[in-house]
Amino acid sequence: MATKTPKTLAAIDKQEAARLVVQNTVNQTLITQLRAIEAAKTKARDAATAATQESDNAQSAREAAYAACAQLAHDGSWSTDQIEAGITAAIAAVYGNEDKKSTTLNTLASELRQCMDVAVRFHVPAIIATAATAWEAETDAIKAAKTDGKKQPATPLRAKHKRRQFMIMAHIRAARGETDAEGKVTVAPVIHATAADVVADAVTNAIPRVDTAAAKLGSVTKTIAALAKEYGKPDLFAPVMTALRAITAAAMVAEGTPATVSHQASAITPVPPAPAPAPAPAPAPAAAEPVDAVAELDDVLALATQGAIAAVKAALGK
Repeated sequence: MATKTPKTLAAIDKQEAARLVVQNTVNQTLITQLRAIEAAKTKARDAATAATQESDNAQSAREAAYAACAQLAHDGSWSTDQIEAGITAAIAAVYGNEDKKSTTLNTLASELRQCMDVAVRFHVPAIIATAATAWEAETDAIKAAKTDGKKQPATPLRAKHKRRQFMIMAHIRAARGETDAEGKVTVAPVIHATAADVVADAVTNAIPRVDTAAAKLGSVTKTIAALAKEYGKPDLFAPVMTALRAITAAAMVAEGTPATVSHQASAITPVPPAPAPAPAPAPAPAAAEPVDAVAELDDVLALATQGAIAAVKAALGK
């Protein structure tokens, strides 16, 4: 019986070389594809960072526009009618024939109206600046914890208001206070004068935990109910639904946590009266041409309109 001739060293080297060529091709292919994935992820992260920065810029522009409108309204003693006409003209100029019932447009008009309200407009620039400082400090704390690999710090502003714009408008409304249908003050107006006061208000008057628990419980219940309907198996999900309905939000937060917390703003700084606008120039000498009252009113309306248009454009980056 003939014996097999062992492979020569040269043949083994040739086989190994071929194997290495194939392996190198495999390696390079995978390296190239993984680099493509990472490049795409980096691009997405960069885009997300840029989008966040653009969003921050837009928010800053909106705050600056609201502050400018409030200051101009105070300095010019704009009336409610003039403000209303200016807002209407500004929205028409910026948005044209867009849906007048748009929630976004209605919100924009409402916020401008609140900022220019005679009861609070003098204080609006300072309110916005203080609230923004508090929000940015909380943002910096979140970023620092993430960078250092530490647990995220408490975020009372985000917990209560969700968004920076919501927080700012909440503090503007707090400065206006609340009245009932008869004009009687039901919630005294207050201003939180420092960033620390803004945070203290969010901590002291946080949204009740029972409310948050109820919202989460309701969301879960709706999700399970939707699954039962989607798959046509109500009996399958019935035990789960029964168990969920037996759970109460109050029971979820019962340990050491009161079920209700006051929503009233803590009276840190009473709202001081706004100083009167600068006095109007002295009347023209008798020899001067008579003042056209209609033309003067048109000028005031035009100023209010131009200011509002500029504010809306700045807020929207247009």
